[in-house]
Amino acid sequence: VIAVSKPFLGVKVTRQETYTEEIPYQVVEKEDSSYNSGYTKIVVDGENGEKEIVADVVYIDGVEQERIVLSTTTVKEPVDRE
Repeated sequence: VIAVSKPFLGVKVTRQETYTEEIPYQVVEKEDSSYNSGYTKIVVDGENGEKEIVADVVYIDGVEQERIVLSTTTVKEPVDRE
């Protein structure tokens, strides 16, 4: 019995997708000489921001192979935690 292999032909699909991602907030530490070393006090709670991303996503047989970001727009700026 001789087996003959045939080339596998995959299906390539490129879709433009729009999705959102969180922008993590930063923690800002300020020293105050009126407190002991190591003391922390939260003055402002941090809040994550949000950005909208438009990208071309390439799939081969339903598996993501490549993601090309076309644009990024900040929808909401993050608020630093102080």
